[in-house]
Amino acid sequence: MRRVWIGLLLGAIVLSACAPAATPTVPPEKQVVVIYERSGGIAGRSDRWLIYSDGSIVDAQGKGVQVSVEEVNALLTHISNAGFFSWAETYLPEDPCCDRYTHKLTVMAGGKSHSVTTLDGTTGTPPELWTVLEEVQQLVSRIP
Repeated sequence: MRRVWIGLLLGAIVLSACAPAATPTVPPEKQVVVIYERSGGIAGRSDRWLIYSDGSIVDAQGKGVQVSVEEVNALLTHISNAGFFSWAETYLPEDPCCDRYTHKLTVMAGGKSHSVTTLDGTTGTPPELWTVLEEVQQLVSRIP
């Protein structure tokens, strides 16, 4: 009887090893909704942050912080109400000189995706874009 149980146990182990591995999936409630990229400056930095719909924020080094879903939704509402999805893709000067930051903001919300790029001090950039960028910077600055 003991040999039967051992045989069944070994058979179960062998069969379970043949099962396909589970594929990890991102839950639908955790989707990237904002990508903020900033590059340039005197040091020639290159930074990138992802803001997720569940309130998690992660930088390019994998460090992160959790904010509330309400804060992310408020940001997305402000971005949409500001007219972000109707803005031009670029607001750049003819002369991109000297030690300024380039900001690229990509937003995915309401079935839409749009990116806007600008450079510090560029005339003609919608004032609301600077306000939105400040809001995003305040959120990502919470990463220790």
